[in-house]
Amino acid sequence: MSAAARLRSATELFERAARCMQSGQRVSASACLGELVEIEHSDPDLHYNCGVLSGALNRPDYAEHFYRKALEGRPDDVAALNNLGNVYRSGGRYDEALNGFDRAIRLAPREAALYHGRGLAYLDLRRDADALADQDGIEAG
Repeated sequence: MSAAARLRSATELFERAARCMQSGQRVSASACLGELVEIEHSDPDLHYNCGVLSGALNRPDYAEHFYRKALEGRPDDVAALNNLGNVYRSGGRYDEALNGFDRAIRLAPREAALYHGRGLAYLDLRRDADALADQDGIEAG
């Protein structure tokens, strides 16, 4: 199958997953995402959108896959870095989460959501002073 055909197939499958999700058919939407994991394509927007849908379906395994693929195509995607950091944090993978938040903050130092995510990771690690420093940074920014 050509790259264009794979992308078309992936786009159609994502649209089906989104329709399933909107109509409350979460199992069907999740099954579509499972199929999407297997389709190789290089559209970072589609990967990112699949990551968002995976998060909404509480599928952190799929979300991680799709955000990582989005970052392969667009390494400086701050939203993907933030969302991947949140996936890692919710899974207790704090070093990876902090690395992602730090990288995103270097790219977008005025984005409050990044400090919030990193601050939550610090709180989870009981690094209260670091969490407070991030809160001060949000208020000052």
